[in-house]
Amino acid sequence: MSFSPSDRAQSLLSPQSEAVVKATAAIVTENAEKITACFYPAMFAAHPELLRVFNQGNQATGEQSRALAASVVAYAVQLDSSLIAFDQFVKHAD
Repeated sequence: MSFSPSDRAQSLLSPQSEAVVKATAAIVTENAEKITACFYPAMFAAHPELLRVFNQGNQATGEQSRALAASVVAYAVQLDSSLIAFDQFVKHAD
């Protein structure tokens, strides 16, 4: 059986979770880098053992946060084509 990328992604979410992603996608897209910039310090504070798993140079430059933000936005965009185009987000992030 063959799945398209959108079929595969949608099948991973319950209908309720998909509705939450779609309902919050625009606000998350606007604030993705702020969210991920807070996420990593909180995660490392709660789980310091993960510090050895992530490249700390990428943490220091913000590269890891930007990569996660872009991934979250890309996922939301593929679920809901009415959102801003992914390339618009990437241009805004630069």
